[in-house]
Amino acid sequence: MKISVKVVGLWKLVEKMGNKGCGVVEFPGGTANDLFRRLLAHHGFVWADFPLLEKWEENINLSIVHNDDILLKVDYDRRSLADGDKLSLYVQTGCC
Repeated sequence: MKISVKVVGLWKLVEKMGNKGCGVVEFPGGTANDLFRRLLAHHGFVWADFPLLEKWEENINLSIVHNDDILLKVDYDRRSLADGDKLSLYVQTGCC
């Protein structure tokens, strides 16, 4: 399936992604956590490369928007994504 992705604030990842952190990615299926884990791995990163994301489900500086709606933190690893979905990750600090 194809998911439209936008990443704001994780500068190391945005640089590797190109296109200002926006694009369409092939994704075999899963949740927001699965998608970003796969995106990081695809660009040569792991969660540990971004200490701010250590407990990202609990971090108030992070927001995920799923199809123009803010995704509740409890749903980061629960809600399955579908073909054509849009997912944006916003980190409200200048780090990473």
